[in-house]
Amino acid sequence: MRWFSSPDKPLKLEPFVDFEQFEAYRKGDKAFIVDVREPEELVTDGEIPKAVNIPMGMLEQAFVMDSSLFKDTFHVDKPKPSDPVIFLCLKGIRAKTASDFVQEQYKYENTSVYTGSFADWIERKQPSK
Repeated sequence: MRWFSSPDKPLKLEPFVDFEQFEAYRKGDKAFIVDVREPEELVTDGEIPKAVNIPMGMLEQAFVMDSSLFKDTFHVDKPKPSDPVIFLCLKGIRAKTASDFVQEQYKYENTSVYTGSFADWIERKQPSK
């Protein structure tokens, strides 16, 4: 069984999710989360737990991989086109491009964009002053 699937009722994502929605999906393992930033950005800026890094330059290659190669490369099961997939980047622009791309090219029908992306997430995760 896929960790983000529910045998009861499949989760249908809205086209965009905010911080609270994103955190609920992330913490509850209810969506496959793709961070399309470059690996260097994750090193310098940080990363979001449970997000799989598939840089924009690898997106096409990743989504044409068979399930076995995808798992060997990214160490997680490849999402099915009907699975909920949330894309993020630094501010949301590349994430929107990625979401549109996998919808159009690979018929992924349940994608969303975390609108604030990493910049919003890190700002909200900082302790209050």
